[in-house]
Amino acid sequence: MDGRQTARIVLLLLGACTLACAQQIKLQAIECPFPEGQSVLSEAECGKYTACEWTDGRCHMVNNGLGGYVVDGDPQDTARGFKVSLRKSDPTVTMFGQDLNNLIFEVIYHENYHIQIKIYSATKARYEVPVPLILPEAASNDTGFSVGVAANGDSFHFNVTRASNGNVVFRTAGPLTFEDQFIQIHTWLASSYLYGFGESTHVNFRHTFEPRSTFPIFARDQVVGTEPMNEYGHHPYYMVMEDDEGNSHSVLLYNSNAMGKGAVIIILLFPFSFSSNRSLSLCTLFCLTNLMLWVKK
Repeated sequence: MDGRQTARIVLLLLGACTLACAQQIKLQAIECPFPEGQSVLSEAECGKYTACEWTDGRCHMVNNGLGGYVVDGDPQDTARGFKVSLRKSDPTVTMFGQDLNNLIFEVIYHENYHIQIKIYSATKARYEVPVPLILPEAASNDTGFSVGVAANGDSFHFNVTRASNGNVVFRTAGPLTFEDQFIQIHTWLASSYLYGFGESTHVNFRHTFEPRSTFPIFARDQVVGTEPMNEYGHHPYYMVMEDDEGNSHSVLLYNSNAMGKGAVIIILLFPFSFSSNRSLSLCTLFCLTNLMLWVKK
């Protein structure tokens, strides 16, 4: 990684205050993923999970500073990007009591439109399926995006921004949940023009946000139907049209576990009644978070 890339990281860290301010928006829209679901609207049920909070009849995640992770050190250069150490803000604030207290957030540059973001345990190696990927031998020096991460000692959050016009294509919201058998990450969306996720039955090609939608992606060997159901394939991939200029990006949740019978990925689409923003939560079982982002220049 050259000095220009290091300088880019430093400059992005200076903008962490702006991103941190956005994290203070109320989290009522980020539902707590307890097993019983939101149909059990009980303050007592919500209170069983220290990572959850009851507000105005809804059980939602606590704020990022309390329930998430803290950046524990400055970014370290790697051969193809950089990585940052994370530690759990408060180990007693948990969903299921199996949080990993120390993580690594790693950014890996590929082509000038392709970036990989991994979050994994800092102390325990996890099995990653050795699926061959066609990737360049060296990272591009002319990327069409920039990556910002919180400064040392701040609550962890990150964003990916299109270099040409400043469009934020991925920006985390709320706390990261990273347990031994459950992972959840939230992101704001650049617009409401969201497509993808399969195979599950969709009413429309373009997803809607009202009412809230949940898409369990769990492959099953059965024919395609018209009712809500899990189907034959497994495609945890989405695309967002960002603006009227035709800019778009796409994201693949490339999980290291088997993504058919062995793991469940749940997609939650959240509308915000107090703003025009839309939020997306990605949940998966086991292993690590591995996001592939494509941002065409």
